Amino acid sequence: MSASSMPQTDRSAQDGGLTDIELTAVEPSRSTFPVAALAALSLSVFALCSAEFALIGLLLNVSDDLHVSVASAGQLLSAYAIAVAVGGPIVTVATARVPPRCWR
Repeated sequence: MSASSMPQTDRSAQDGGLTDIELTAVEPSRSTFPVAALAALSLSVFALCSAEFALIGLLLNVSDDLHVSVASAGQLLSAYAIAVAVGGPIVTVATARVPPRCWR
């Protein structure tokens, strides 16, 4: 065994700890790595960011369609951004105790 492939041992018993702990590196296998969950998260973040930034590009069209000034339409988009920034963490905390569903 080479030095890099040998498990490292934490000698916490010598430092007053109770037991020795072996530290080994475990590489994630294809079956344990949540590829579908990562893809869904990536797609969701892309969609949300695209939706927010697309509205900024359409600011003049939004102000024309709503028959308001560009400044008022800008304030509307700012209110939307603030609602997303404040509401996101609140929804996350509120749904933290919801049990995860099985994706398999």
